[in-house]
Amino acid sequence: MDLLTSFRLFLKVSILCCISVSVSAADKLSLADRHNLVSRIHDNGSVRVIIELRGNKQTNDIESFPVKSGKRNLNPSLQNLQDRIKTKLSSTNAQLKLEFNYIPFLVYVIDENTLTLLESLDELVSIQVDNLRKPFLSESIPLIGADNAWSQGYSGAGTTIAIIDSGIDKTHDFIANKVVSEACYSTTTSITTSLCPSGNDVDELVGSGINCNIDGCYHGTHVAGIATGVGVNFSGIAKDADIISIQVFSTVYSEEFCGNTNPCLGAFDSNVIQGLERVYELINDYNIPAVNLSLGGPGFSTQVECDANNGGYLSAITNLTDAGVAVVISSGNDSKGNQISVPACVTGAISVGASNNNDEIASFSNLAPFLSYLAPGVAINSSVLNDNYAQLSGTSMAAPHVAGAIAVLAAHENLPSLNEILSVLTNSAKGITKGATTYPRIQLDDALDLLSDNNNPTDTITMDLIISGDNGEEVYVNGSYLGNSNSWNTASSYTVELNDGDNVIAVKGIDVDGVAALIAELQVDGETFYSDSSWKVSTVYQPGWEAPDFDDSSWTNATKYGSYGVSPWRSRVSGFTSGSPAKWIWSADNDGDNTVYFRYTVSVESNSPLDPVSIDTLALADGEVNQPYTATLIGSGGIESYLWSVTTGTLPDGLALNSDTGAITGTPTTEGDSNFTITFEDSAIDSITADFNINIAPQEVIDVPLSIDTPSLADGEVNQPYTATLIGSGGSESYLWSVTTGTLPDGLALNIDTGAITGTPTTEGDSNFTITLEDSASDSITADFNINIAPQEVIDVPLSIDTPSLADGEVNQLYSATLVGSGGTESYLWSVTTGTLPDGLALNSDTGAITGTPTTEGDSNFTITFEDSASDSITADFTINIAAERDAKPITMDLIISGDNGEEVYVNGSYLGNSNSWNTASSYTVELNDGDNVIAVKGIDVDGVAALIAELQVDGETFYSDSSWKVSTVYQPGWEAPDFDDSSWTNATKYGSYGVSPWRSRVSGFTSGSPAKWIWSADNDGDNTVYFRYTVSVESNSPLDPVSIDTLALADGEVNQLYSATLVGSGGTDSYLWSVTTGTLPDGLALNSDTGAITGTPTTEGDSNFTITLEDSAIDSITADFTINIAAERDAKPITMDLIISGDNGEEVYVNGSYLGNSNSWNTASSYTVELNDGDNVIAVKGIDVDGVAALIAELQVDGETFYSDSSWKVSTVYQPGWEAPDFDDSSWTNATEYGSYGVSPWRSGVSGLTNGSPAKWIWSADNDGDNTVYFRYTLIDE
Repeated sequence: MDLLTSFRLFLKVSILCCISVSVSAADKLSLADRHNLVSRIHDNGSVRVIIELRGNKQTNDIESFPVKSGKRNLNPSLQNLQDRIKTKLSSTNAQLKLEFNYIPFLVYVIDENTLTLLESLDELVSIQVDNLRKPFLSESIPLIGADNAWSQGYSGAGTTIAIIDSGIDKTHDFIANKVVSEACYSTTTSITTSLCPSGNDVDELVGSGINCNIDGCYHGTHVAGIATGVGVNFSGIAKDADIISIQVFSTVYSEEFCGNTNPCLGAFDSNVIQGLERVYELINDYNIPAVNLSLGGPGFSTQVECDANNGGYLSAITNLTDAGVAVVISSGNDSKGNQISVPACVTGAISVGASNNNDEIASFSNLAPFLSYLAPGVAINSSVLNDNYAQLSGTSMAAPHVAGAIAVLAAHENLPSLNEILSVLTNSAKGITKGATTYPRIQLDDALDLLSDNNNPTDTITMDLIISGDNGEEVYVNGSYLGNSNSWNTASSYTVELNDGDNVIAVKGIDVDGVAALIAELQVDGETFYSDSSWKVSTVYQPGWEAPDFDDSSWTNATKYGSYGVSPWRSRVSGFTSGSPAKWIWSADNDGDNTVYFRYTVSVESNSPLDPVSIDTLALADGEVNQPYTATLIGSGGIESYLWSVTTGTLPDGLALNSDTGAITGTPTTEGDSNFTITFEDSAIDSITADFNINIAPQEVIDVPLSIDTPSLADGEVNQPYTATLIGSGGSESYLWSVTTGTLPDGLALNIDTGAITGTPTTEGDSNFTITLEDSASDSITADFNINIAPQEVIDVPLSIDTPSLADGEVNQLYSATLVGSGGTESYLWSVTTGTLPDGLALNSDTGAITGTPTTEGDSNFTITFEDSASDSITADFTINIAAERDAKPITMDLIISGDNGEEVYVNGSYLGNSNSWNTASSYTVELNDGDNVIAVKGIDVDGVAALIAELQVDGETFYSDSSWKVSTVYQPGWEAPDFDDSSWTNATKYGSYGVSPWRSRVSGFTSGSPAKWIWSADNDGDNTVYFRYTVSVESNSPLDPVSIDTLALADGEVNQLYSATLVGSGGTDSYLWSVTTGTLPDGLALNSDTGAITGTPTTEGDSNFTITLEDSAIDSITADFTINIAAERDAKPITMDLIISGDNGEEVYVNGSYLGNSNSWNTASSYTVELNDGDNVIAVKGIDVDGVAALIAELQVDGETFYSDSSWKVSTVYQPGWEAPDFDDSSWTNATEYGSYGVSPWRSGVSGLTNGSPAKWIWSADNDGDNTVYFRYTLIDE
């Protein structure tokens, strides 16, 4: 393999091979890193850090978002994780500075105590300093062939390059009218000042991406010109591309950072990551093939080490590359021969070094074996501020050459993927050798030729859909909304690009005075499909019904009414040809279904030729003894699924290869080189091999001196709990803490293992003492401390009754009110000193609670005396009125509503009806629930914004539609449910009261002068569908049900077997109290008085008879008698299964989710013996064939009984995650098809291990043809 081929192959590794180092909760910081952090804290009082949370990055599928999606919602699990950390840090001095939207990281300013807390949190993976990064400061068009690309018509038109830099002078003639979106992320701290035009740390308005205004701020303008500039004499690489300008630099006032140029430009890592997240957020708004970062700082010689120290960059860059956006970053200008700067060294980044016009590597350029590309970076002429131009040198100038080249290639009519673009860039590159390494310098015109000549994509398959619904329809394909119509006599037509495999057409048919019906024609790849009874239909709305993966197996087949031309429609639907065989279809009952949901699946298959099997990983990362190792081999081509194996040599001791995923993981135990051969095999048994080497270095030993890092201890106060923790580092763990001179304050104690000083001080005064920290090597260090204990603060507050009045009550309704007092000297005593409480109520003298159930109506006047422990007292007069008992009646709501053009109405999730006539209000009467009741309305219009007006009459009170209603223009599943979270919805916009133009007073059902408002969404334009929600709260006076024990009998048990049963009660007033009032429970069991749960392990056999009493909070009670019989202990023995199985050509076998083994030889049955669980046991098998359908035969012997494979086994030809798990839902799988008993041709009796005449059946999928991979499941019940 020549050197040029080596670097071409390497690029795939750097983009596709995700190598990471896992970190345990206890190893968030090395000793050296911790010492560095503590030193910074001691020097500055605090340090700004990025903390990585133990969670996954955002996994949204970019293509699933609609175009112009706006901001994506934060991943709920990520938000919950961030919220938990924020809660845990809320009581510390930590200052939250930044939350990221799509990656599990937070930015805090912390002190030493917070650092210690962070290290103890299991939710954290790593802690890294939020470092400052500098811009990399310093005729290439013909050299890389960009002018040849332009001559062929490829100049980046239709693409947008994101420039994360120092802002851009968008008025410069060279890049005028190119900036389409702007943002600024810049930070003000004790040594930095934000450079955002607004002065804020975040600014995403127009003008926010303008160039900053200190020395060096020309940098982003120069970079943007190289990538996209258009001039008279010369232009940038992608001269017709647009720009997203994101300014991330701050003014830094630090001689240590800036040197002689103080102040200077610097970008916090967190601000750069914010810029990357902004690009990710805009993916659906612009065609963004590349983002350019010409910035960085000190780097690393391996991607593994770089990734381990830059988790925030790794997550943000991975998000973008997964979405098809290349993150192009300068390698740095430090003349390093084996090191690339951060963040260019991160896995997934496209790192770019600099060359000159003679194709020599620039002396200043950083290099490493994993460098992605070289590009011109010496004396590059481009735009700077004030309409000027300048020649600059640096890897900053090289990176935008690559970003621009990627944009030019992305604009090709073949619509190449990111991997395809990088492949042709690499395979067309010119090699430049330095030392023993050859690096690829991009050659754009050759890459373009390679893309045009060799990239022959399969023709896309489209569908022409003609459809009409009576009266109207909404149409979706593969979950994407295509449009709607309310005119049945004019068919709608759509042309849609289909996916390989299944494609789902989902239609909502709508009628107002009869059943909703539908007729359709689909033309796909020269074949026509017509609506008929093969379409699935449902009259019940189900969330997600339009999604391609929605399970419609419970839907019925549509009913055919007749072909096109049948009465009453006849041939009046324009768009259909006369004599079309398409059928009018509807629901089965043909009557009264105003809304009907239809689904139809059409399957297509492209003719893409298979790529050959390929191992794309060129090299594997080295490791270190006792350091966790992870590397994943990447393969492609052939037919999935794949099998990885080590066929010669061995992996390093402690590492193992996952044969399914190609992951090599473990913890190396022995240093040295390991050479081995990897074989990669696909399901067609095509294979390829590659040789690899992993070098395991000896464990690095860092000698950090022992140190007590706590500078001082907090003071305390007598009788107030005290806690402080001493922090140490360095030396050899573990540590021992001790007080060697002096004493701690009385009442405090030192934990010798953790260094925690805790307790409650009892004596005021100063305590001086010496702390000794000793490590496991018996090295020690001492430090002197002082804790001052102040006397307990005494605050003289006069005695006071703080309750101004008491609530009234009602006869036979539970009453509870609590008097509140303060001041004086605790404890307190409450009493009634004149008058009396209402009959049935009592005062708790300790708590001040007045409780009970009033029995007599009328006023009660009384005086309350409140006395403290010093015998001081105060009085207050109160009155409680007890009203007569009321008869409860349900509360109803009369709803009058109209939507323009129409609406669908739900109350508490129940569908009430719909209307397509805005000038006739719909009216409904609905019984409401106690508490909150939700009115949810879908407003529908066809030529403007959907609007709504409503009146609600509830219990004599009228509510009107106004801006308190919530509104959204985006469909969300469950939007109509009462428990749906609409907190992110905006308030509705009021257009005007009833009578306003254009509706005036033409909506029948509303009274003239009604104050109800016409409401709609905020933008007032173009929202044909708007969702509204309004909550009205009511409270009924329903009498309480009597206390009841609802459990009729309790289960029996067995000695030494865990027992659990829960008594159930109802009625009365919560909370409940359960007790055993006569008899006893069986020995070993106990009753939970709060929950009614009887649990434990019985120890004695026999009957136990007892009485249970249930008492509510009103002290009403009821009893019931129960018996529990405890049987003698039984001798239990495990039950095993002997399994004999064969698959043609092979199989993988799981029992209860555990992998047993596999075989590729159908004529030798595999046999396994497995211990079964009580209850259901699931056998799951993956059958694999290479030239026909996968088939299976099996015998199961369990406890003397034999089971044979037959049609009771479940089968599927579609892979579903977790298919082998015992709790997987296989209810949608079909029953297997029996081919014949053992001995049938073509296998005959050629499977060794099965007995002649076995009744076991060869089984397979229903179609018996072409299913190379089939999944089988069988459930065996063992009791």
